[in-house]
Amino acid sequence: MQEFAQKYPPDCKPRQSAEAYARALLGFTRAADRLARYGGCSFGGGIYRLYGAEEIETWTTAVHESFPEYAGRVRCFGRDWLCNQFCLDNRRLQDAESMVLLFEIGTGKVLKIPETFAGFHSQLIVEDPDAALAEDFFDRWRTVDSRPLGAAECVGYKVPLVLGGQDEVSNLERSDASVYWHLMTQVLMKTRNLPPETKVRGVSGEG
Repeated sequence: MQEFAQKYPPDCKPRQSAEAYARALLGFTRAADRLARYGGCSFGGGIYRLYGAEEIETWTTAVHESFPEYAGRVRCFGRDWLCNQFCLDNRRLQDAESMVLLFEIGTGKVLKIPETFAGFHSQLIVEDPDAALAEDFFDRWRTVDSRPLGAAECVGYKVPLVLGGQDEVSNLERSDASVYWHLMTQVLMKTRNLPPETKVRGVSGEG
């Protein structure tokens, strides 16, 4: 992950051991050593975040609630600036190592990434950062809000894409990641399998 960290400087130093990550990742232990090097850090002003060991269960549970068909199959290790979750998938293997799935909360899509944890960071992000992290879109948003994202923050859509919102900088706002994911989960649950242009009611925040 050295090239990745050079391209996107981390904002912290590692705080936990590989053993802590092995416990948090359960059966996905081959990624534990690599994750321990930078877990709990954000990168490049917040374009990407690797979870601390204590965050993995929380975000894995959140993904299971939003995408229940993947319960028991994935463990999450990080997110991008739009709160999309990167997870290891125990049903897709390359050389006996789990490959990566991307859960897009803004669209409700699940995308198969043809890389393991190591390949995702050493190749895909470094060689094609726009495809991996929507880097161009992030750079455009930073011209409007240049402050780095905090560890608990993401950038969310004011009007969700699934409700007709535009995929434009003007439709973005800084958000609390947990609250945004919770709200978008409600939206996805209410819009799945609905005909186009159906009005959706009853979406609310926590509390």
